[in-house]
Amino acid sequence: MKDILPHIEALNISVILSVQSVSPTIGVLTAGEILRQRLISIKEILVALFLGRLIFLIIFDYPRHSFPFYASMYPIKLAAKITTASLLVHVIATPILLSFVALLM
Repeated sequence: MKDILPHIEALNISVILSVQSVSPTIGVLTAGEILRQRLISIKEILVALFLGRLIFLIIFDYPRHSFPFYASMYPIKLAAKITTASLLVHVIATPILLSFVALLM
């Protein structure tokens, strides 16, 4: 049983990460259910949620929502710069937040 346990934890983390990267709301609900069953720790859940959110932002949110929003108000080049700057802030801030969470746990 002890040989299977690390594989189950990795599977739960990958489930949270993949669900969170497609739908943040369902990802949080899935993480809550896995946490309720005490299958993985809070630290692992937070890391998976942060990384899933970052993937969601890069793949879905910025191309579909942020860029068109800024492009409707500003010239295309400026909208691309604003979107890129915002994306860079998220890419830089996420590892900082993850390390902060790791220090707290």
